[in-house]
Amino acid sequence: MGSSKMKRVGLYLNEDLIKRADVLVSELGYGSRNEFFRRAVEEYITNCILKEEEKPLSKKVAGAIKSYSKDTNRTIAQAMFRYAVQLEMLTYLVGNNSSLNEYELSRIRKQAIKNVKSTYGAVDFDCILYQSYFDK
Repeated sequence: MGSSKMKRVGLYLNEDLIKRADVLVSELGYGSRNEFFRRAVEEYITNCILKEEEKPLSKKVAGAIKSYSKDTNRTIAQAMFRYAVQLEMLTYLVGNNSSLNEYELSRIRKQAIKNVKSTYGAVDFDCILYQSYFDK
């Protein structure tokens, strides 16, 4: 608000309210008590206007978020299921057919981390099984 449009008004305020405001003026770095109260009134008016308008808007926004969340959750759940199946397959193979030592297991773990990072988690079991794992 420009200073040429400002008008001085007198207000009666509770002393405790003024003390609490003075603490915030200092803590929040306002230039003056007037600036603090002016911004507080502006924010209160804005909140009152938004409360009047938010009911229909909130329902629309909430509906959109809910719909988007359902789609996103479904996509995530499907991806997690696919990865759980691949993990189960790998666990079975490693557990039943492995004679890996600590060094080999560590090397595989490092390569797995590298592959997951470079493919954003889209590592395919068949690709790993039928191609050289360490040539990627």
